[in-house]
Amino acid sequence: MSEISKLNQRIRNLEVTYNNQKNRALKFEKLYKEEKQSNLEKNEIIKKLKQEVETNKHTIEEYQRMIFHKKSKILDNNTEHKSIFNEAKNIKRTNESYKKAIPKKEEISLSFEYNISKCPDCWNILTNKKQYKKYIEDIDSSFASQKANKTIIEEIIESWYCNKCMKYKSTQSIPKSPIIFGENIRMFINFQSTILRISYSMIQNFFKIVHSIEISEGEIRNILAKEAEIIRPEYERIRKVITSQKWVHFDETWWLVQQEEDWNYAWCMTWTETEDVLYDIWISRWWWAVKMLAQNIKENEDDRKDRKTEEKIVEFVWISDWYWWYTNKFENHQLCWAHPDRKLRELSESKSLDKEKLERCKITSNEFSKLYKAVRDEIKKEDLLVKNNNPSPDEQRMELKNRLMKKFEKIVTINKNDPKKLVTYKNTLSKYREKYFVCILMTWIPSDNNKAERNLRHLVLKRKLCNWSITKKSASYMSINYSVLLSLYWKNPAQFFSRYKLIRDQFLKNRN
Repeated sequence: MSEISKLNQRIRNLEVTYNNQKNRALKFEKLYKEEKQSNLEKNEIIKKLKQEVETNKHTIEEYQRMIFHKKSKILDNNTEHKSIFNEAKNIKRTNESYKKAIPKKEEISLSFEYNISKCPDCWNILTNKKQYKKYIEDIDSSFASQKANKTIIEEIIESWYCNKCMKYKSTQSIPKSPIIFGENIRMFINFQSTILRISYSMIQNFFKIVHSIEISEGEIRNILAKEAEIIRPEYERIRKVITSQKWVHFDETWWLVQQEEDWNYAWCMTWTETEDVLYDIWISRWWWAVKMLAQNIKENEDDRKDRKTEEKIVEFVWISDWYWWYTNKFENHQLCWAHPDRKLRELSESKSLDKEKLERCKITSNEFSKLYKAVRDEIKKEDLLVKNNNPSPDEQRMELKNRLMKKFEKIVTINKNDPKKLVTYKNTLSKYREKYFVCILMTWIPSDNNKAERNLRHLVLKRKLCNWSITKKSASYMSINYSVLLSLYWKNPAQFFSRYKLIRDQFLKNRN
């Protein structure tokens, strides 16, 4: 074979080898692209799963905090929550304030002196004697005697039939049952159920042990219903007072009415400048319930069904926490600063985040707390100016709002290292940022909804102890009793029963 033939043969062999290697390279390249795409998809799935795990861990932490009531640690002095509208509660207490006050002279019922002149051991005459006073505060000894704690009054009522009037008459109204409970027991049962939040069975045990009085659950329920009817005029007065104010706090909590399918929420409405509080158990978070509560109007089925007539409420500033359903229902709506501040602080204490993301949460929380404090300070300054009849002009308040809002927008700017939960918080804050600065533009508007939260807590504790209401009517009676009695109690606990009796006497006088 000649050299040319060998060369041609070698070229053909190389071409075959090249084509084989080329096909193999293309095959590997295709496999590489497929594997690369698969890895990208897996990485995306892993990223999503990591975010879900992070979110689930944080959700578990929130549930643990809700169930076990874990208190959040204060990060620094800027995170303290002090409402400027409750300055008396924020005053630092002295050591003497923790000691019980010495009784006044007119309060002392009995006085005994234990004197000594000689030593009981050696009979030596004593000198440099000192006196120490001890006060024993107790209740009347009748507490140990059940009969002394119970009074029974017999009333003999004559009735007759008048032939001329053709009617049965009596000197007093004749009850259906020959044994009824007096007003003191009725008032005290309402006090126990409403203010002390105790259950029917505990009320029964108390009267049986202390006063030797048997009372059934049905009788307790009837007493609470009748007391609600007696104090209804005061309830209507409280409703009128609160709904006629320039700004109000409101909040709601879960409350089940067992025999009604839709009655699931209890609403609370109060005013900053008074201790009056209005409770109402409505059907749900639907629009007409809010309008009924806000504008003191009765339910109308046509308006309830016609969802197109959802006009904004413009009568006053509505102060609440954030909930998407009613964020656009009010012309002037102040959102609570304390809620996002607490959420951000809890997120900064999370143990489910890595070091880098946790650091981002701490930075955001600290900056937001500082801004929140600055807003409270500005409101306090403005309140002092208003009290001195020298309020700031509108232009100055608008300038202040714009300056604070720039800091707000900087805080809610999303960073690439922010965890998913923090991104959600920032998006929500950014969307409704205007509603956080109504308190700057309008005087006397607080920056938080703490008052409604505190008032609603009483009902939340009652729910934990005594479950729910049975019927719609019992829930309505409960709304009346809670509104009137808690308003009286929070104004002046020492005068609670005297004021309560005054309301009852006024109603019974007008009825007669």
